[in-house]
Amino acid sequence: MNIFEEIARERCGQDAKWGIQNHAPIEWLVILSEEVGEAAHAVLSRDRSLYRDELLHVAAVAVAAIEGLDAGRIGVERRQE
Repeated sequence: MNIFEEIARERCGQDAKWGIQNHAPIEWLVILSEEVGEAAHAVLSRDRSLYRDELLHVAAVAVAAIEGLDAGRIGVERRQE
């Protein structure tokens, strides 16, 4: 299985666990930051396997946020210039 298939599998698992998520951009950034923090903890623990797993979670959460944005479930207003 290639990495993109692994990310897709993780996304399916997220949807099965949490359902379709409709978070605001700031909420997605908090969720993503939490996953990045877990990846950092794995590095500090010198746990290569856990680090890889957490990076997979980071990628899948980023994909979920993009999916929500593309589907119009996430509103991002442009600032007036």
